[in-house]
Amino acid sequence: MTGTRNQRKPTFLWQAILILLPMVVLAAVGAISLRQDRILAERETATRAQAIADELAGRIWLELTSRPDPKLWNPRFRIDLSGKLIFPPPYEPVPSPLPLNFDELNPLQKELWIAMQAGIAEW
Repeated sequence: MTGTRNQRKPTFLWQAILILLPMVVLAAVGAISLRQDRILAERETATRAQAIADELAGRIWLELTSRPDPKLWNPRFRIDLSGKLIFPPPYEPVPSPLPLNFDELNPLQKELWIAMQAGIAEW
C-alpha cells in the first residue's frame, strides 16, 4: 500500500484566483484610464470655454464702446445731468379715475344708469 499515494486535485479556489486576477487587473487599468480621460476632457472643455468667453468679451466690449450711427440710434430712455427722466415722459403710476358725466350719456344709457342705481340702493 505504500505505492498508492494520496494525490489531491487542485482546488477550485486556485482556479478562481488564476481566472479572476487578470480580470481585476484589467478592470483597474480601465478605471484609471477612464478617470484620466474624464480629467483630460474637462480640461479641454474649460480651455475651449475660456477661449470662447474671451472672444465674446472682446466683441461685446467693442459693440458697447463703439459709437453707433446717430440716424439709426434709438435710445430707450434719456436722463438729464441731474438724473431726471427726460424720455419717455414720466407717467402717473396709478391712473386717476374720471367721474361719470351724466350729461354725455344718451337717453337709453341714462335710463339704464338710473335703473342700476335704484337696484343697488334696494340691495
